[in-house]
Amino acid sequence: MYKRQAYLTGLLAGKKAIKKGLKEGVLDIGLYTPRKGARIFAALKGVVDAGVKVPYGEEILPSEERIYGKHIGEEIAEKVEEVKGKIEEEHE
Repeated sequence: MYKRQAYLTGLLAGKKAIKKGLKEGVLDIGLYTPRKGARIFAALKGVVDAGVKVPYGEEILPSEERIYGKHIGEEIAEKVEEVKGKIEEEHE
């Protein structure tokens, strides 16, 4: 799974959590060795962008360029924005 997919999945999960009344959470990565910019942290960024309060350090998140796929091409970034808009529209 790519970072953009992880981000969108996290955003969707966060929107669903907010809808069910969950306002905060804790990221438990188990035995996973945390690496700066990993997909798990892209998903975390999605959850946080959805409005769920989760403690984290900014330095661990992947760059916006990576999350949106801008390093691949602008059309990818536009698709991510399109899907993000649909998720936010659907879960208002």
